[in-house]
Formats: sequence, C-alpha cells, structure tokens
Amino acid sequence: MSEVLGFSSWASVAVAHCAGAHGLVLSHSQGWKLVYSGDTRPCAALAAAGAGATLLIHEATFEAGLGHHARAKGHSTLQEALQVANDMGAYRTVLTHFSQRYPRLPRGFPADARPWSQRPLLAVDGAVVRFSLLPRLPGLMPAVAAALEEIEEGDRQQQQQQQQQQQQQQHAE
Repeated sequence: MSEVLGFSSWASVAVAHCAGAHGLVLSHSQGWKLVYSGDTRPCAALAAAGAGATLLIHEATFEAGLGHHARAKGHSTLQEALQVANDMGAYRTVLTHFSQRYPRLPRGFPADARPWSQRPLLAVDGAVVRFSLLPRLPGLMPAVAAALEEIEEGDRQQQQQQQQQQQQQQHAE
C-alpha cells in the first residue's frame, strides 16, 4: 500500500488525551511530512516525531483564557497548539476542532501574524488543502478573519434587532 500512495514511513504516536489516543505522522517519498494531532494536550512525543513537518493539523479546542478547561478535558488551547507547531518546526499549521462556544474566529487567532511562517490556517468543514498552495495560503487569513468578523457583527446586530422587537411587543401587550 505504501508503494501505491508513496509513503516512505508512517508512525502512530501516543498523545496526551485518553487511553488509546494517537496522533499520526506520515512521511512521503517526495519529501513532505504531514502530522495530525487528533485530540490532545500539547505532546512532546508528537512534536519530536513530527519535527520539520510540512503541514501540522492540530486541534485548538479552547482559547487561552480557558486553559484550565483544556487541561481538564485533555485538549489544547489555540496558543498551545501554536507552540507545538513552533517546537516542531512545522512549515504550515492548520488549526481545527474548535469548541462549539466559538461560532466564529476564536479570540487570539493570529490572522495577521508576522512572519507568515507563524500565521496559522483555520480548518473549515470540507476544505481541501493542496500542498502546492501551502506557500500562499497564509496570505488569505486576514481576509478570512475579516469576513468572519463581519458575519459575527451582522449576527450581533440581528440579535439586537430581535431583542428590540421582543421588547416592543412586550410593551405593546
């Protein structure tokens, strides 16, 4: 199978989540390396196994202020995931598995980070990331962040209008 797909190696790495949880490190004969964290706390073993990754896909369930929840539930904060990417020396990082409490861009997401190598990408359901586009993808993040902020602002305005209408109806009754 590895000859057909071109993988030169793969490793399942035990991560800090629940019993039996593993991350995955895939190395390809063309020289790229893909690392998938799965659900985990920051994990030195995964960072070591994935050293020099072309693409790290890491969960970032909680924002920084909720580190206590992340520790209690075996997940990572956004900032912890970025630190794993830095420790690993990952070329690009896609952050995923955001908590349902963040209907939009999580607070602290560094969409404008400098240098570009520290600007993560945001996973979106159904997205396909082509390795050939990795050099250019960080340039999209400021526009994505702005679009999500506009949607969030529109949602807030709609909620305020609905509340005002409900208050007006209550006063009319």
